[in-house]
Amino acid sequence: MIERPVVPTADGSLTLWDERTGQHYHSLHGARQESEHVFIKNGLDPFLGNEDLRILELGFGTGLNALLTFNWARKHQMPVRYLSCDLYPLDRRDFIDSADPSEKAVWHQLLDGPWGEEIRIDKYFFLKKERCDIRSLVGHHEAFDTVFHDAFSPDSEPELWTLDVFRNMFAALKENGSWVSYSAKGQVRRDLQTAGFIVERLEGPPGKREMLRGWKK
Repeated sequence: MIERPVVPTADGSLTLWDERTGQHYHSLHGARQESEHVFIKNGLDPFLGNEDLRILELGFGTGLNALLTFNWARKHQMPVRYLSCDLYPLDRRDFIDSADPSEKAVWHQLLDGPWGEEIRIDKYFFLKKERCDIRSLVGHHEAFDTVFHDAFSPDSEPELWTLDVFRNMFAALKENGSWVSYSAKGQVRRDLQTAGFIVERLEGPPGKREMLRGWKK
């Protein structure tokens, strides 16, 4: 069994240590702050004003990105359909550390929901979790507004950061769609550009100087 000890981070939120990859699920500088900066501020906020939003996530992990997206969708009253792919789903709940009982209840719904079928959390948020390798995900050509690339690092899971993966993600995005990740690695940026993305270097979350966002224009 893979060991995943619970670890506190600098903003008071929790993360997990993953023995398989030898990495934490989130930044020790602040798990929640990292997700809010990378995936909410730089991933979702550019789409404010849309009628709805479709998201593809690589790496469901602890469900934190899905939770924060749920909060965002409800706040802005924007319907969101969220598809997340993860080959190694978690089977524990003791890292859920929200002080808000209603948020904690939603987090449990996200984690406990069945895999392989879409579930309705509320009128603004629909979640489907697939236990699959994103490289084998087909039938989603030009289906998504944004991709959350939240796999473990390129050094740990290089097979999820290849040019072919980025080309598949580019094809899965609608025109004017975006790809966003915490990574700022030079090879990732170059491969994104080769795949067709217009790439931006953005200010990173706490503890990181930069992050990347790519656009399909």
